[in-house]
Amino acid sequence: MKKIGIINRGEPAVRFLNALDALKREESDAPKSVALFTEGDRNSMYVAAADESICIGEGRSAYLDADNVLKALNEMACDAAWLGWGFASEDGDFCKVLEDGGITLLAPRSETMAALGDKIEAKHVAEANDVPVAPWAIVETAEQAREHAGRIGFPLLLKAAGGGGGRGIRLVERDEDLETAFTSARDEAARSFRSSGVFMERFVSSARHIEVQVVGDGQGEISVFGVRDCSLQRRRQKVIEECQAPNLPESAIDELKQAAKRITTAVNYRSAGTVEFLYDLQLKCPYFLEVNTRLQVEHPVTEEVFGTDLVRLQIELGRGAPLPKAEPNARGWAVEARVCAEDTQNGFTPAPGKIVRFVLPSGPGLRVDTGFSEGEEISPEFDPLIAKVIAWGPDRLAAFARLSRALEQTRIVVEGGTTNLAFLRSLLVREDVRLGHVDIGLIDRMNVTPPTGAGIAMLAAAVDRFLETGDSAHSGERHRIEAGATFEVYRTSPKSFEVVNESQVAVVDYERDGEFQSWLIVDGHRYRIERAPGDTTYIVDGTPHRVAAASGGMLVAPSAALVLKVAVELGEFVEANQLVAIVESMKMEVRIVATTAGTVREIFVQDGAQVKSGQALVFVESSDEVAPRESAATVIPWTQASRYKSLASSRLHAAITGWDCRAEQTLIDAHDANPESFEGLLSAFADMAELFERRPDHETNVPGQVRALTAALTLNTTNFRGLSSVPSASKNRILAALAHYGLDDAASAQALEMPLRRI
Repeated sequence: MKKIGIINRGEPAVRFLNALDALKREESDAPKSVALFTEGDRNSMYVAAADESICIGEGRSAYLDADNVLKALNEMACDAAWLGWGFASEDGDFCKVLEDGGITLLAPRSETMAALGDKIEAKHVAEANDVPVAPWAIVETAEQAREHAGRIGFPLLLKAAGGGGGRGIRLVERDEDLETAFTSARDEAARSFRSSGVFMERFVSSARHIEVQVVGDGQGEISVFGVRDCSLQRRRQKVIEECQAPNLPESAIDELKQAAKRITTAVNYRSAGTVEFLYDLQLKCPYFLEVNTRLQVEHPVTEEVFGTDLVRLQIELGRGAPLPKAEPNARGWAVEARVCAEDTQNGFTPAPGKIVRFVLPSGPGLRVDTGFSEGEEISPEFDPLIAKVIAWGPDRLAAFARLSRALEQTRIVVEGGTTNLAFLRSLLVREDVRLGHVDIGLIDRMNVTPPTGAGIAMLAAAVDRFLETGDSAHSGERHRIEAGATFEVYRTSPKSFEVVNESQVAVVDYERDGEFQSWLIVDGHRYRIERAPGDTTYIVDGTPHRVAAASGGMLVAPSAALVLKVAVELGEFVEANQLVAIVESMKMEVRIVATTAGTVREIFVQDGAQVKSGQALVFVESSDEVAPRESAATVIPWTQASRYKSLASSRLHAAITGWDCRAEQTLIDAHDANPESFEGLLSAFADMAELFERRPDHETNVPGQVRALTAALTLNTTNFRGLSSVPSASKNRILAALAHYGLDDAASAQALEMPLRRI
């Protein structure tokens, strides 16, 4: 074996290169590597790390075209290929083309994939080898689906025959939802896996997801590398995985291992594979799910517990080495978290973009598998996985503690997107997760509410957007800022701001700390803000929040995506939560719904369009007379009125030195809070105002304090809100304040007349 072509990208490709590199450092005649890449990955980490590389086209389809891949392998003189996980790694027809072309697969044989990689065929093999299977049926039409659903019962699952990763699966709980779910699962299967085969099976609601790792020599010998627990999953996509499986009786573990051996021995399994089961917590029995004829994403936890490099074992088996006779012993515990480009506050929608900050953890028992480096783009065409953070410990508690610390250390900023880091951190502190009392439905039952910090993110966004636009503008609207709600922002010093919403005010201190980080101080609390310049995602103390660039009924793409369907027409009236559009990103369908009842006034895209993150899709004009100014679930830490009044002197000082000031309110508060200080401030302002007057103060008949007050009212008039119509009640209060200094109403009115007229 001279050259191995890598029919994969990103993290799987880097994982393979690491295993091969270790072999090359030990053996001088080890094979060379050839990276197959698409145009968008030309500068990626794995391409740079490979010995040689070749471009095979553009997009995901390039990896699924067997003839195209075989041509590239032949051109680079490859005699072997590694498929990893994903793409065509379980496609028997694809692999047969490579085998017929003389390529040695570091994977199961193509006929094994045909027998086990297809979930329907795998169930037949399982039943023939006394492996327990839940009630199921193949369905080709909606009519057949209804017929078999009557026998299987609800709830049930519809599944694509091919593929994996949680795609092509629909949970159906009611008969009236069956036809729509069947059509959706069939169509997604055809798009993702080039096969529209669908089957249904009984849904076991209270169950654990258990996996058995096997490696075979292709001649009937099978080694078992323990069991994994992958029950922490969201919509059947794994989130946290661990090895070993907690809280399972030894008898159940032995039963699972033996069942996995029976089904893989029956087909003379070669290379690495995973046999998946559901363990029914009520009936205390397992049900066969499927065989993944490849390594799984979560294989590192098994490697850490058993001290085995499974990828290297694939390479050595492909080179003719025998399977190790003695199965290894387990040592300690390992747990893995999948860090993905997902917006957990928006239905876990894909959130790809450019990685502009990438700080990874370090310490005893930690490992990070990733295919990215800082500055690389997470493509919307591929899987959202950014990195896998793996922790090993001598026991389960130690492993989970290490992982929790590692995730706190991990800092990732994705320009145009976000990550699920905060969600992963929150999972690990749950008592049921720490104790291992979980099932496959736990995460789906959780209510993902706006976490603490959403209001801080809005304040940070308001200040940022003011600095980017309003601070240098001269129009009367310079203070009006959209940041998830409509605010007015005033800069009262180089680092201090007032964020105003109607009658409420938040006094904020804001300081930049490098390109991607800043600090916000509100009511004495200090918050770390991370953000890519110009982005709408704000990470507050590690928790990401998207702050809309506009309020109202503008519906935008949650990430870079393909528009599958625009479900409304111009002029149509829609209800709140009604489907407006369907987009696809990172192989996942995302449904865009109306946020409020109203009329469709603009449609900006059509079916088949490619859109960027935040791009406008549809505008719905609300039918409500008054739209909400901020989310009721978002708590903004407004400054208490008494404390705000106590800051009046500093606000008036800011006005005197030329910073922003809500003039009328500031003058009233300053007087009410400290009349003596107020008199001194007016005198100071009069002295400063004289510097800019054609005639000095002593040549006029207007008292200095009155001139100071009127000048204060006219200072930065383009910046102040509503001075052209100062309420009469407020004027009376100002006049009353002047009367405190012995100035009669007539003199005060005369002093105020011209400045107010000019405004």
